Amino acid sequence: MYDYTKSTGPTIDQTNFPNTIATVAGYYWTSTTNASGTSSAWYVNFTTTLNNIFDVNAKTNSLFVRCVAN
Repeated sequence: MYDYTKSTGPTIDQTNFPNTIATVAGYYWTSTTNASGTSSAWYVNFTTTLNNIFDVNAKTNSLFVRCVAN
């Protein structure tokens, strides 16, 4: 999903994932709970090509979700 070849956001394949939020608040939950604390989970940041592409956030925060199937 993440396109490392892009120099600016959104850093996701816009053909397969249209309407992806590309602002500072454009964080998307993953399905993975943080191993060191179950009150947080991993998210993907499609707005940057720098650090913090993946990070953890408290589950009480509101982030976007993206349905993905193969």
